Amino acid sequence: MMITILVDIQHTYKLLKEWFLEFQMVIQNIYDCLGFNDALGSPLLCAGITVYAPLKRYYKPNFSCAVIGIGGLGHLAVQYASKLGMTVTAFTTSKNREQEIKRLGASNLSSSINVESLKTEQGKYDIVINTLYIEDEEVFKSHQRLTAPTGTYIQVGAPPSKVNFKLDHAYIILNQIRVAGSLIGNYDETQEMLEFSAQNNVYPIVETFEFEDFPKAFDRMEKAQAKFRCVVNVGKWAQANGLWK
Repeated sequence: MMITILVDIQHTYKLLKEWFLEFQMVIQNIYDCLGFNDALGSPLLCAGITVYAPLKRYYKPNFSCAVIGIGGLGHLAVQYASKLGMTVTAFTTSKNREQEIKRLGASNLSSSINVESLKTEQGKYDIVINTLYIEDEEVFKSHQRLTAPTGTYIQVGAPPSKVNFKLDHAYIILNQIRVAGSLIGNYDETQEMLEFSAQNNVYPIVETFEFEDFPKAFDRMEKAQAKFRCVVNVGKWAQANGLWK
């Protein structure tokens, strides 16, 4: 039994190694062809594909789309939804960024935490993509209720590991809402996302930091001060310290 397990592990390791090398080569080719630099490309391979994959999966060009939370995920979701042909409303607390968020592709802004304001938007959106998890149960249910009958509610914001989602089951069942989640995307979706981004000028807004300044980047992220994504240059530090292979 032990020999079988070792053989299986070695075989699995070999397959994973080959897959990662192939994936790295393809992604590098895409970077070279499309002209991405690391600071812009890296967030697309995380935040970008996380929001692009479900939006592309469930959208139609004339749909209305609510993007809840305009941060690292949300500012890309606004761009993708807009470029896919949807009418986008951004739900945020950052009203001071109104013009900037509208330049990203949002037609309107609304509060992401004011329950009375959220009630006026109930049932208006064919697709809702929520990049937040808010512990206030009434606010979180109000986010779900933004979804139009037979629409799609997408949750990409994750709660703490020991917290369970509380869905508004009555609203979801009675209105035939599709509930979806998304983490990243598969190989084909990732390649498609990078090509779509290049063709439609969808890029993350980032702050860049040297590796030595990692604590500063982490502090800005923890305090929700990042605009909109912090990128730390690990490669430069790795090369300088002989770790780059």
